[in-house]
Amino acid sequence: MITRSLLVPLACAALGSLAACAADADRYPSFAISSADDDRVNATLSVPEVTLADPADSVDPLPDDLGAQLAALAQRGDAAHAAFTGKANAARDLARAAQGASAASDRWMDAQIAIADLTSHRSETRLALADVDQLAARAQIRAAGAAQADSIAATQARLANHVSAQTRILLALRAMVEP
Repeated sequence: MITRSLLVPLACAALGSLAACAADADRYPSFAISSADDDRVNATLSVPEVTLADPADSVDPLPDDLGAQLAALAQRGDAAHAAFTGKANAARDLARAAQGASAASDRWMDAQIAIADLTSHRSETRLALADVDQLAARAQIRAAGAAQADSIAATQARLANHVSAQTRILLALRAMVEP
């Protein structure tokens, strides 16, 4: 418990500190709102007028040979999918052989290399799909005709199905070789 003899000096010290802060009012800046602050608060902002461009003006038109481009992209995606499916069974066999093997073993490494090879083929399929997606976005912005939009959508769906199937296989193979 604080005795009276200690309380009086502490109270005097606290009051002296507060008086010292108040004594130098001109020496330190005030936090009160000044006339300059008041002018800035009441100032009106001028917002420049912005004219938005038509999105169709900033996007390249669809190619004149859209059908040929879609066929080439579909063929590129189909070829990558065929390469993927051609190697999937061998990769599955390697993954099965690597089940339970240590992560540094030859069997595990062979399975990982086969999975990486399949992943590369899936990437090729995805790149073809990305190019078709760009054409779809351009068609949407340019308000392409129904026939163009339908042919783009059909190619998109075809390649998206390839990518989905490849992804399912890769996930299953990776699950087999988890250490």
